Amino acid sequence: MKVSNNMTEIHEDYGPSYSYSDLKKGDPIDYRLEGHTEHGEILWVAVASTLSSGQHFPPHYVVIADGNTFPDMVLFSDLVMDAEPTMEYCQWCLGMHLKGAMDQCPLNPNRKV
Repeated sequence: MKVSNNMTEIHEDYGPSYSYSDLKKGDPIDYRLEGHTEHGEILWVAVASTLSSGQHFPPHYVVIADGNTFPDMVLFSDLVMDAEPTMEYCQWCLGMHLKGAMDQCPLNPNRKV
């Protein structure tokens, strides 16, 4: 199924592997597809290619979505990244905590241990 060619893996269906991605085979990802978010596992990270129509197709992930049997071709720009956590000021210690975690502040008089 996969062969090696001068340090580059080549998949018989998806072509050569793309080695400049932060994500690799087996990594779980969330991505946008037709207006909704899907979750799946990366099967292959493929290099740019030319479609049979002659159109350029950039580097992409070959992903199997949860519950699907046919893989999706996911562009790097379609990834859904986790947003940075939101922090809020604490009224007891005057420091900052993750939003919704102030009840765990050691100086919170109502804290449940």
